[in-house]
Amino acid sequence: MAGEKRGYSAAQTVARYGDFIRSSGSADYELSVGLAEVRRKARFLARNSGTVRRYIQLMQDNIVGERGFTLQSGNTRVEQAWSDWCERPTVDGVMHMVDFERQMIATWCRDGEFLFEIVQNSKYRDMVALNPLEPDMLDETLNTTDKITGNQIKMGVEIDALGVPVAYHLLTEHPGDMLPGHTQQKNRHRRVLASNIVHVYERLRPGQTRGEPPAAAMVNAVKMLDGYREAETMNRRIAAAMMGFFSRDMPKADGIAALADGTETGGDDEQLFTMNVEPGTLKQLPDGMRFDKFDPGGSQTDYHSFEAQVKKDIAMSAGISTFALGMETAGVSYSTGRSVIQEDRDFYKGKQGFFIRMAMKPIFRRWARMHALSGGSSIAPTRLATTVKDAKFRGRGWTWIDPAKDISANAEALETYQTSYTQIAADRGMDVRDLFAEIQRDNELMSEFGLQRTSQNSDDGGQNDIQQG
Repeated sequence: MAGEKRGYSAAQTVARYGDFIRSSGSADYELSVGLAEVRRKARFLARNSGTVRRYIQLMQDNIVGERGFTLQSGNTRVEQAWSDWCERPTVDGVMHMVDFERQMIATWCRDGEFLFEIVQNSKYRDMVALNPLEPDMLDETLNTTDKITGNQIKMGVEIDALGVPVAYHLLTEHPGDMLPGHTQQKNRHRRVLASNIVHVYERLRPGQTRGEPPAAAMVNAVKMLDGYREAETMNRRIAAAMMGFFSRDMPKADGIAALADGTETGGDDEQLFTMNVEPGTLKQLPDGMRFDKFDPGGSQTDYHSFEAQVKKDIAMSAGISTFALGMETAGVSYSTGRSVIQEDRDFYKGKQGFFIRMAMKPIFRRWARMHALSGGSSIAPTRLATTVKDAKFRGRGWTWIDPAKDISANAEALETYQTSYTQIAADRGMDVRDLFAEIQRDNELMSEFGLQRTSQNSDDGGQNDIQQG
C-alpha cells in the first residue's frame, strides 16, 4: 500500500532487525537498571585499558590543563582572594582547585556524573569548603516517596512535582566499604538540601535525574580490542616458542615381538618422551622418533586494519579524533591534521563551557557570598550581586597550530575589524587585561635594561627584534 511505502523502514520488524533491543522506558528507568553495571565496567577499563586511560587523560589535559579554570572578574583583589581560597578548597585540605577539577573531569568521564557537597563551617578559609563524593554515595536503588514531604525520590534524588531537585539522599557509608551481610537500615541515608549539592551531569533526555557514563558507548569496543590484542599477543608468543609433539614411526624390535606374543609392552623406555630445547643446541632424536611441530595458525595479516577500525569506533563514541586518541599519525597530511586538531579543540571548548556552567559558577557564587561575610573581605556586601554577575571563568587555551599563518591572519583580522584583542586573548585562554599588563611590564623591564623593540621590514618577514638602546 502507498501508506506503507512512505513509512519508516527502520520501524519494520524484519529479521535483520531482530537483534535490536528496543526500549520505551524513560531515561531514569533505563539508568536505574543499568547504571551501576555500566559504571563498574567503565571503572575496570579505566584501571586496565590504555585506551580508556588515554581518553581520560586527554579530557583532563584539554579541559582543565595545567592551571585549571581561571577567574576573571576585573577586580584584582577578588581574583587574589579567590586564588588564595583555591589553594585548599576541599574539606580534607589536601587538594588544590586544579586537582579538584581534574578529579571532576575523570569522574565524569568514567561514571557519567560528579557531585560534591558545599560545606559551611568557620574552621575553613572564607567559611566554606567542598566535599567531593563518589556517585556510589547517591543511592540509585532508592526509588520511593518521601514520607514527610510527599516528594518523589528517583535513584536517591528527591524532586518536586516539576522535577526540580529538592534534596539528595546520600549513603552514610560507601557501599563498597560495607561488610558482607551488612543490613543496618537506621541512619543508612542522610538527607542534604539541593542548595548544598552540586550535581554535574549532562541531561541528554528530558526528565533525566542521573548521569549516563560517556564511556558506556565504548565499553564493548574497548573490551573487544583489548581481548583481541591479548589473543594476538598470546598467539605470537606461542608461535615464537619451539613447541610440538613426539611420535614413533614404528615399534622397536622388542615391541614387535611383544605384539606377536600377545603381551603388552612396558618398561621405563616406554614412558612419555620429553626433551628440553635450548637456543643454539642440536639434539638427535632416538630411533623411530619423529617431531611434529605445533602451529597455532601464525599471525593475522589484518591485525592493523582491524585495530584501526575499532579505534575509530571508540574515538567516535568518545567524541574526539582517532588522531588524538590512538596517536594515529600515519597517512595524515598536515592540512588534514590541522583540521582535525581544530575540530578536537572545538569539542574541548564545548566541554569547558559545560563544566564552567555546571560547577565553577555555582562554586564561585557560594564562595563569594561567604567571603563577603568573612573578615577582611574584598567584596563589599552591596557589590556582591555585581561581582557574581561580572565574574567569568576561562578554560585553558592552545597555542597556534601554524604560528606564522595564524599570527598573520589575526593581524589582518584586527586591521579589518573582524576580530579583537579580547577574542584573540580568549582563544589562548588569557584575559586581555592580563595580556596588556604583561606587555606593559615587559616594556618597563626592557626600558630598565636599555632595550627597545625595532621592527625589521626586510626578508625576515617583519619580525620584532630586541636591540640595545
